[in-house]
Amino acid sequence: MSADLPVKCYRISPFQTIGLTGEEMSLGACSVAVPVRVSDDRVVAALGIVVSSLKRDRARLVAALQAAAQGIGRSVGG
Repeated sequence: MSADLPVKCYRISPFQTIGLTGEEMSLGACSVAVPVRVSDDRVVAALGIVVSSLKRDRARLVAALQAAAQGIGRSVGG
């Protein structure tokens, strides 16, 4: 993976990190992604969404993605 990818990662707590882009890949497209972790806390995947704007709905989208990622992590197991 290249170190110059246009993604900004933010650690919101010791075990919560999100990735954000804002029109770096396509004009008018923003994205947010969260890690999918299994029971031993390994990151096995990422789950993301591309939307037209993150200004109003970022917190809601992050919460929904985190809930879905937790469910996927439990289903995948460890």
